[in-house]
Amino acid sequence: MKRIFSWITIFSLITLFIHTQPSNAATSTLKLAISQTPSSSESLVTLYGTLKPAKSGTEIKIQINTDGSWKATRFKTKSTRVGTYKVVALATALDAQVKYRATAYVGKKRIYSNIRSITIQQLPEISSENQEAFIDAMGPGSRIHGADISRWQHPNDKTIDFATMYAAGLRFVIIKASDTRDDADALSLKYLSMDHSAAQAAGIYTGFYHYAILPDTNVPAEIIKDAQAQA
Repeated sequence: MKRIFSWITIFSLITLFIHTQPSNAATSTLKLAISQTPSSSESLVTLYGTLKPAKSGTEIKIQINTDGSWKATRFKTKSTRVGTYKVVALATALDAQVKYRATAYVGKKRIYSNIRSITIQQLPEISSENQEAFIDAMGPGSRIHGADISRWQHPNDKTIDFATMYAAGLRFVIIKASDTRDDADALSLKYLSMDHSAAQAAGIYTGFYHYAILPDTNVPAEIIKDAQAQA
């Protein structure tokens, strides 16, 4: 009798544990930011954000509200390994306030992001021969101001305020995309997509670099092998 009672107790505890565990959907959050992206001939909108907890491959769809009701758009993407996402869309409603939100299914539950509003301004067209007119020479000595970005610009895992950097005159960043060492390479990937999306959304041009550690050898075959491994 005691053995039967023990099994009933264990089964009840397991059932209670299963039903009291929060689902991923219940704890997942979707965040959205939006910005008009500089372009030579079109008014582009960059919608970007994060899915937390991070989950790779989750489909993110964008909805629009122009008349008081939410409608689906054709814009969609998938979250990266670190939970970030980005969609670049051509704006068709110029000089009018438009509301956007992102939505995704986590498990069987549909979640929504915060709502963002933006008024798209018509950008002046500039010929391809005059692309430099987009870049302000606000750096030292009237040069174009830029910076390199890596994990060291994320103390305590903080995000970078690229909008403030743009307002201060910075116009491009070179982002560390990879590293020779596996541990440092993983940290580079953690911030790569996030920084790339946020910088471009702030109107900052982006580029990438690889941090290479050369092998201590003069043997051509070993140098080539190491270079191929890093590539």
